Amino acid sequence: MTLFTDSEFASLHRPIEDATGLPSRAYVDAAWFAAEQERIFGRRWVAVCFRHQMATPGTVRPVVVAGRPVLLVTDAAAEVRAFHNVCAYDACEVASEPATGVERLVGAYHGWQWDLTGRLVATPYFDGTPEPSVDHLSTRGDLVPIAVATWLDLVFVCLASSPPDFDEVTAPIRERLARADLSDFEVCRDEDGHPRISSGVVPSNWKIAFENDVEILHESFVHDDYRASPYSPKVDAAGSMTCLAVADRGLFGLAAPISEYFDPDDAPLPVIPVEGADHIDRFHIYDLYPNVQIGVGADHFTLGFYRPDGPAASHNEVAYYVHRSCAADHTITAVVAAAWEHTRIEDNVVCAATQRGRHSPALAATFYARFWDQHVQHFHQLIAHDLTIDERSQPR
Repeated sequence: MTLFTDSEFASLHRPIEDATGLPSRAYVDAAWFAAEQERIFGRRWVAVCFRHQMATPGTVRPVVVAGRPVLLVTDAAAEVRAFHNVCAYDACEVASEPATGVERLVGAYHGWQWDLTGRLVATPYFDGTPEPSVDHLSTRGDLVPIAVATWLDLVFVCLASSPPDFDEVTAPIRERLARADLSDFEVCRDEDGHPRISSGVVPSNWKIAFENDVEILHESFVHDDYRASPYSPKVDAAGSMTCLAVADRGLFGLAAPISEYFDPDDAPLPVIPVEGADHIDRFHIYDLYPNVQIGVGADHFTLGFYRPDGPAASHNEVAYYVHRSCAADHTITAVVAAAWEHTRIEDNVVCAATQRGRHSPALAATFYARFWDQHVQHFHQLIAHDLTIDERSQPR
């Protein structure tokens, strides 16, 4: 299926002052969304949950990736495995709800059983007897594995038969945080001791949410705190940008001077240790293509991910991390989470308005500001690359 016209594809790749962005139908069209599910989320490494949610052997967590049912399982060695969540005999999901303390996976439809490595171990009454041997099925009944990897507290899966190199995918963010030691930082806890995770729906296409995360200028108009800041907008008296706009392989976002956000003389929390410095020198706000959110301040960091649920809605989960000495202090962790949640609420208002605006017949596509948007254009070009690679690989 051809998603771009020749002129749309060419315009996206022109010099930024003459370029236009993705066509508006990319944000509202069901067929376009289906193509993204197949060609982006079905082939790239995608974050699906937090590692701490899978910490205990016997933990089972069904998720959806690119519209496909996927099952995460923590085996007896505390390693996370991923499988296609379907029984080969009856096509029913193996598990439909999260669970802990599981010793065997048991299918709801016909009672087939698998161990935590995905090996079929029981098919009660399959041949009319209570405990028939499964040997004659060979591996036909085993669960089909999916590539899985972890970075910090995120669990990733890739549905592709030949996944991209995970280290190469995460290299841009690992390189930027190489001097920071995050090993003593743990997920924030609420008053009941549960991990403090913000979960909800962003009322827009996933690309609008991604663009909003990494776009710089909007903070001066959307966010109360930034609007009142002397550092906003991020441009100095000489007309130069005061932050670094990042487009590094699949990493997009900004890195601003930490002094705009953090006063070392008024630091209630332990700071993130940094090799050769008292604290990090920049506040990092990034998205890692296609669905990961990363925010790193002087004394905390956040991790999150999007799951596109349709052309106009995206599920979002974000966790917050502080030094382990105060991660269980719910009064502190509530303050950390509240600041980010307030920002998300403000962002959701304009994301929803932008989603509605994409339906206007007066707008075929937006254009870019050369000063601010070069990294946004690169994000759009990466999407275009993924969506057209099959067509471009065909002989003409």
